[in-house]
Amino acid sequence: MPVNQITAGQKDWLATLNNNSALLNKLPVDGAVSTNSGITFKNGASAQNFKCWYVQFNGFKLVNMAFDQLDCPIACNSKPVLSVPTNLAPSHPIAVACNADSTLNNYISTDFVWWTNASVEQKNQVVSMTYIHVD
Repeated sequence: MPVNQITAGQKDWLATLNNNSALLNKLPVDGAVSTNSGITFKNGASAQNFKCWYVQFNGFKLVNMAFDQLDCPIACNSKPVLSVPTNLAPSHPIAVACNADSTLNNYISTDFVWWTNASVEQKNQVVSMTYIHVD
C-alpha cells in the first residue's frame, strides 16, 4: 500500500505511530516454540511421545505439554515424577488427571508430583496440560 494512502487524513502520521508503539509489545509472538530441553522424568517414571511447546506473550508464556504411556511404579506415589526448567514452571497450582486413580499436581514449582489411589503400578496414562508461566 502506498504511504500516501496510509497517511491520508493524518496530520502527523509519524507521531501517531510513535505514540502508539507501546501497543506493539502487547501483541503475541507469531508462532510457537517447541522444546524438550531440561524436561526430565524421575523416580522411576517414564513416558513416550513427549511434546512441549509454548507461545511467548508480553510478560507470560502459554505452555502446553502432552505425553502418553506414562508409567509410574507405585513407589512414585506422592513424589515428583516430572521436572521442568524454571522458565517453563507453572505460575499457579495445577492438577491434571492421568487416569481414574491418578493425578499430576504442581504447587508452583519445577516439579510435578504424582498422586494415586491405586495399589499397583499405573501404566499407559495419557496426559495433556496447558498452563501459564509468568515471566
